[in-house]
Amino acid sequence: MEQDRRVLILGFQTQVRVTCLAWLKRGFRHCFAYSEQVDGWLLCDPMSDRVLLQNAPALPTRALMSSLAALGASVVRGEFDTCGSVCWFRPLNCVELCKRLIGCNRSWIVTPYQLFVHLAHRSGECR
Repeated sequence: MEQDRRVLILGFQTQVRVTCLAWLKRGFRHCFAYSEQVDGWLLCDPMSDRVLLQNAPALPTRALMSSLAALGASVVRGEFDTCGSVCWFRPLNCVELCKRLIGCNRSWIVTPYQLFVHLAHRSGECR
């Protein structure tokens, strides 16, 4: 697997520990990513006070997407692919971290829902 063409699964959910995010679209208040590795998946879950990195077992991409969807997450598949111009100064939040994982520098994407729509349009594979 080439490093620059790795498969990423991004999940979007409503459950958040921070109540100030209630203004965001329901179902799209938080995002997280699974990055395909040689021996499984690596979960990257940016939370308000830390970033959780955790290994997950090897599953086919569609099985992982279905499992996350069954837990109530909206899920989209993506590959690392640079897009947009580089902007060096942006606050680090769940959207920005997921954007950096997939190489997306679109400055207008600031909410989980905007990221979901952008990726769903690009990949066409979502649940």
